[in-house]
Amino acid sequence: MTAEIARLLDRLHAKGRVHGGVEPLAVLFVGGALRLADPLPSAKGARAQQPRVPKATAASLPSGRQRDFSSLGATFARMLGGAGEVEKLPAPVRHVLARCATTDPARVFRSGNEIAEALELALAASEAPPAVERRAAPDAEDLRVQRAAPPPPPKVSPVPVRQRGANVGHRWMLLLLCGMLLLGGAAIYHLRPASQPGPPAGLAEGEPDAPAVPVEETEALVELLAALPEQPLTEEPPRPTAEAVLRAILARAGGQPCQRLEVERIGPDLRLVGRIQSATDLAPILAMLDPLEEAVDVAIDVDGPDRFCALYDVLSRRTTTAMPRLANLYPRRTSHRLSYGEALMIQVQTPAEPSYLTVDYFTADGMVLHLSAADSDETALSPLTEVVVGNPLDGPSLQIGAPSGDELILVLATAAPLFSGSRPPAENADVYLAALDTALGQAATRPLASTLRIETVPSAD
Repeated sequence: MTAEIARLLDRLHAKGRVHGGVEPLAVLFVGGALRLADPLPSAKGARAQQPRVPKATAASLPSGRQRDFSSLGATFARMLGGAGEVEKLPAPVRHVLARCATTDPARVFRSGNEIAEALELALAASEAPPAVERRAAPDAEDLRVQRAAPPPPPKVSPVPVRQRGANVGHRWMLLLLCGMLLLGGAAIYHLRPASQPGPPAGLAEGEPDAPAVPVEETEALVELLAALPEQPLTEEPPRPTAEAVLRAILARAGGQPCQRLEVERIGPDLRLVGRIQSATDLAPILAMLDPLEEAVDVAIDVDGPDRFCALYDVLSRRTTTAMPRLANLYPRRTSHRLSYGEALMIQVQTPAEPSYLTVDYFTADGMVLHLSAADSDETALSPLTEVVVGNPLDGPSLQIGAPSGDELILVLATAAPLFSGSRPPAENADVYLAALDTALGQAATRPLASTLRIETVPSAD
């Protein structure tokens, strides 16, 4: 339930508003669903509002949103630990609560979704991680070996918010059903046919019968209903499923320049992630998701034109968006920010058909490193196969280094090897995009493409 509160707060921020009154009393269950109540009006009778900032960084996070995060951490402390019991909470949970209140730009949370992920991972830190098949990355002159074994990936368990909400809804439905049964029983009792009285004592045979019984109430009711005009039953149209709405959003975004949207799955939950060009493109997306009964998280950054526009345009014309997306950082983490010296490992899952994988790394200095590319003599990977590219235990690995900035991982799943010959381990991004556009245009079927944006920063040391 705590993670769901953070996501509700993130949706409020996405609409350009701040809450200003997050506390335990503001958390409500309405109709079996979790809701975040509006705060009480201030002394001036108005609720604080903050213009939406398209791209919020740790150094430029709006103060109103930061106050919401601090109040959210205090609310979590009350809900999880209670007064005087916070020190008994697990250390990962205490770390998340401390980050909610911090003002350090290097540690501050940037969104409610990031808080929710951090809290889910902290609560699930003691669970055993799932087994993952590993695959080595190819050798390259500029790749350095890191021998330290990576920590096992935390298993993200779904937060049982919906289950508790569903139980509350079931109790209300049960009470309503009992009330309807009681009312129905009372109506049947009053509308039952009157019993025929027997002959009074001492009435001799052959004497006149008792007076006729009046018209029964049930017959009068039938006559009354027969006189009413027939009212056709109106059928409520079926509501669209979350998957259908998300596919419509992806299809609509496919023709837009400089943007890429994808769907990722975390347990039973779906999340819409990616980057779009302007804030006006975000409003219709939220409007399409609003009537859904299933909760869909939104983590979309508004960037405007950037240096990956040319790549997005090639992918829009030549490929199909994967759903869910094919790539994630390994091990899973709440943020896609990597520091100098960290090993870059990508967990990739093949789609529902045999595929050849191509994994490319677009660096901040305009180069492309080819981390994995299938040769013509290799066989296709089986459907839904998970591999880890760049695992230092299996061979050479890539360590993050200068220069820092926004970078991108591109994964392509094709029915045949993408290039007939091998390419150099590293090459200029513009040269590679031209070759990639030609190769994708010659493919017999449209490949599946998935992108993963990362941010590299200097180490804290």
